[in-house]
Amino acid sequence: MKKLLVFGLLILATNYSIAQSTIDRAMSLEGYEAELAELGKDILSKKPTKVREESNAAFKDLLKEVLQNPDSYEYAFDSIKTASFLMAPDESFRIITWLYPKGNGDHYYHGFIQQYDKKTKSTIVRELIDESDSIQAPLYTPVGPAKWYGALYYKIIEEKYKGTKYYTLLGWDGNNIKTTKKVIDVLTFEEGFITFGAPIFDVNKKEQYRPQRIQHRVIFEYSSLVSMKLNYFEKDDWIVFDHIVPSDASLEGKYEHYGPDFSFDAFEFKKGKWVLVENIEYDYNLPKPVKRKIKVDKGLSPKDK
Repeated sequence: MKKLLVFGLLILATNYSIAQSTIDRAMSLEGYEAELAELGKDILSKKPTKVREESNAAFKDLLKEVLQNPDSYEYAFDSIKTASFLMAPDESFRIITWLYPKGNGDHYYHGFIQQYDKKTKSTIVRELIDESDSIQAPLYTPVGPAKWYGALYYKIIEEKYKGTKYYTLLGWDGNNIKTTKKVIDVLTFEEGFITFGAPIFDVNKKEQYRPQRIQHRVIFEYSSLVSMKLNYFEKDDWIVFDHIVPSDASLEGKYEHYGPDFSFDAFEFKKGKWVLVENIEYDYNLPKPVKRKIKVDKGLSPKDK
């Protein structure tokens, strides 16, 4: 009888220990989250550059540490408003990005890719290093995590063609004082290698700044005084965006004078490629292709409300 009682107490103690351990881990993640949230605020604050740099370095180190905890993989980190935590639709990885605004108006980006290994029940964390300025011909150049075209991602789109999964990323780049950028990039995982950029964007035509029809990524650059829509419509599997033009033909190539002209284009996924569809009717519920019979005014639009 005594043996049974002792055995029962041991089971209760073990169960309590497991439950307490789970609670402690959850509380630990909440503690990490709170600290990261405060550091994130400092990064974007008007505090001296040295303080912001130190906060940014501390944020990166602390985030890398917590991402190595397997329990963090499904933890949302909702209170961290200064960074983007995006889980892939198939939950095979998560990508985390954030920005560091430099004092001169330029922006630098940081990021991690987090994966969960079911066999070892551990996480794999890879750092993304922003080398945007050193990438030659970024529209046509695939890169790895160590030479990343940095952006703050806000959407992941999963597509599959002939056994290859393409994770299309929509991102924002504050760029500099004069211009802002929106980026459509694509992420692939093949034989253990992570690659950003793939020849799957068919822009239908060649122009001076894009001499080839097939691109590895799409970059829109426009005046920082205006806004640009770049959204994904899951129902129709379309990426819809503002058509960007210079305010005057004489300003071609001077992107601080570019902005939306009140017309819209889209990318539609067909046979393994995002194919450009021009002149569509923009509707938040249903984008529809149309043929425009009137000449569109090419002036800049005001900031979106």
